[in-house]
Amino acid sequence: MAASTILIVDDTPAIHVMIAALLQGDPYQLEYAYSGEEALAKALAVSPDLVLLDVMMPDIDGFEVCRRLRSLPAVSEVPIILVTALTDRASRLRGLEAGADDFVSKPFDQAELRVRIRTITRLDRYRRLLAERARFDRLVELAPDGVLIIDGDGAVQLANPAIVRLLGIESDDAALGRQFSDFVQPSEREGWTEFFCKARELTGGSHIGESIL
Repeated sequence: MAASTILIVDDTPAIHVMIAALLQGDPYQLEYAYSGEEALAKALAVSPDLVLLDVMMPDIDGFEVCRRLRSLPAVSEVPIILVTALTDRASRLRGLEAGADDFVSKPFDQAELRVRIRTITRLDRYRRLLAERARFDRLVELAPDGVLIIDGDGAVQLANPAIVRLLGIESDDAALGRQFSDFVQPSEREGWTEFFCKARELTGGSHIGESIL
């Protein structure tokens, strides 16, 4: 799985160096921006998995950058951690209203920041995987061709509506967990048993077989 991309936004170069050193050895691709305008352009260019965003910047403050990021469809859901020396309740409420997901106070605790980064990137990656799986399931469900997804032992894990109609079974539940060989001609079942045994032994290869259902 590709490394998570983190966009670090701060007008102080020393902060970039400090955070880079803190995250050294972790599986992150680090990108940098030194102003609010640069942050907006960079976010669209790299589609980060997380933005570490300083609040006090000379051109556009972090609150406004956060609001603008939330208004851009391509990056509207990216997690944002505001890094700020402002610790009062009003500033935190302002950050939440702008769309921030979390806050880290300056001077920040390095161990705490590292844990928060790790936690948020993991949660965001899990959310994206769930969204991809949902889109995949929807495409399979609507596909005009019959689709069976089968595990390495030949057991059916998914049957879409088209294959249910083609096989003449009551529902997808009637197929789940059954062996693929149950649906082929009796004369071909032994061959499919051998096929799956070979597939297990040659993981990573490409195995193609044809049969009459």
